[in-house]
Amino acid sequence: MFGLAQHAMPASSTPLKLWFTEEYGAAHLMDDRSNIIPRLSGNFLTGRRFLRRAENVSGHSRTRLPQQRVYAGQRSSLVQTPLPAESESFMSADKSTSWSYAEDLPAEDDVLLRARERSFELGVTPISPGVGAVLTVLAAASKAQTVVEVGSGAGVSGVCLLRGLSPQAVLTTIDVDVEHLKAAREAFLESGSPANRTRTISGRAADVLPRLTDSAYDLVFIDADKPNFPKYVEQAVRLLKSGGTLVINDALDKDRVSNPAARDATTVVLRQIGKAIRDDDRLASAMLPTGDGLLVAVKK
Repeated sequence: MFGLAQHAMPASSTPLKLWFTEEYGAAHLMDDRSNIIPRLSGNFLTGRRFLRRAENVSGHSRTRLPQQRVYAGQRSSLVQTPLPAESESFMSADKSTSWSYAEDLPAEDDVLLRARERSFELGVTPISPGVGAVLTVLAAASKAQTVVEVGSGAGVSGVCLLRGLSPQAVLTTIDVDVEHLKAAREAFLESGSPANRTRTISGRAADVLPRLTDSAYDLVFIDADKPNFPKYVEQAVRLLKSGGTLVINDALDKDRVSNPAARDATTVVLRQIGKAIRDDDRLASAMLPTGDGLLVAVKK
């Protein structure tokens, strides 16, 4: 059983309080000024949200906590407290509300709203506002200069990417439908992006991607026909520079990927891709619940 007395506590003239909170994903020591001390001698206590706190923890005192389940074999001492079923239900509803809030938080201007209208007119499902915001952040954080987009749609995702890129960066977008490319070019023009910042290529991505240069791109975004995702991912890893970012949209397939009973072909493909990228030693990856799921990976 994990004991707090085993760990050296920071010196303080006031008693410390040990708070357990899901918001931080770990146990934190807080003094009366609410300063967060996130570590206890290199070990984290993890747990879900529960309304308990251990007070008056100091270097020489020992506070008894409610009995907890310890998971052995971990590098750090991990402690998790099971919750009753009703609390789990509350958490699910709470997370759903938080997801909706995060999706609605980005403010989109008229350029994106018009691009969305054109998407619906063309029968294309655009990325969600939350996904668009993440694309802009990833493009800016990666300082990408060369970007490939597989699946132009009506330009919603392209505009979001361009807004995160530097003025010198170039976006190459690929789509088999010339009407989609026409709508995307219109969106790019309305967004104020010069023509020399974008390159639109008409054709099947499975034919176009192999013609692009190895290790020449900083970011690849895939949002196209899912049955061909394995081919696109293989090509994307080849195209990316070391440190380049791969982003796959709709990676959770409208919550079907997480459901073991869902066995349709598209869901199976996405489930396999998620596991393959996770197990690929060339990549460091994470699954984000934004939109219908964003699978993000960085080439090492």
